[in-house]
Amino acid sequence: SLVHHHERTPDAVDLVGVNGAGPLVLAARAQAGALIRRCAVDTAGFRFEKLTAPDAVNFLPGAVAYGDVPGLLALSAPGELWVAGEGKSLPEVAIKAFTAAGKKDAATTFDGKSEELTTRAIEWLNR
Repeated sequence: SLVHHHERTPDAVDLVGVNGAGPLVLAARAQAGALIRRCAVDTAGFRFEKLTAPDAVNFLPGAVAYGDVPGLLALSAPGELWVAGEGKSLPEVAIKAFTAAGKKDAATTFDGKSEELTTRAIEWLNR
């Protein structure tokens, strides 16, 4: 919302979410829509459904009801997305969303060494 209403709205913004920020960055992208050009995230396999208390730092009301992290990944379609923490491929719902948008190749997964993660994400953004 801040970027949409800023006096100098940029043409596009790239986001990076690592070190626990991946799911939150995905939620921000879902809200910002096409303003987010490219997004690189590490979900670290996180799922909101595993949280046990509503005062948990990563609690997001409604996240589980609307598809959890796989749903947020799906909402990134058709934008460019780089994802670590989900294994060798995206969850099925995200694959279907990118395919339906005609942008199956817009999503890239990383299943390499964790110490290379941030470097690889930045390299992907700078390509």
